[in-house]
Amino acid sequence: MRLTRALAIAATSVALLTPMSAVTGTSADAATKPHRQITAKVTKPHSVLQLHVHVPHFFGRKTFLEKRDCAKCSWHVVDRRRTDNMGRVVYPLGAPATGRWYYRAGTAPTPKFARSYSPKFYTYRA
Repeated sequence: MRLTRALAIAATSVALLTPMSAVTGTSADAATKPHRQITAKVTKPHSVLQLHVHVPHFFGRKTFLEKRDCAKCSWHVVDRRRTDNMGRVVYPLGAPATGRWYYRAGTAPTPKFARSYSPKFYTYRA
């Protein structure tokens, strides 16, 4: 009885003295995680701009499309879609009347991978 109490007290004190960074992930862990290799290209079939994205080994998972209204503006999510059984997804793109809009696709962080993004693309009207 005394031995189990002593072990319980010792385990509790070790748990209370252990820093949370040792138990949970830190921002340093995010820096060491690899990024997914996202390939993307813009096409214009039937006079509609489309962003074709391919994420290898990312089947049926959610991806997002981010847009920036100007070169200095911040990114914001405009669409979320799931990849197909080949890891592909297609997003329709718009173009502003004047200026440029910037787009990129991305994936959320997972236990094995950091947040990842495709190359950036911009659209405009000629």
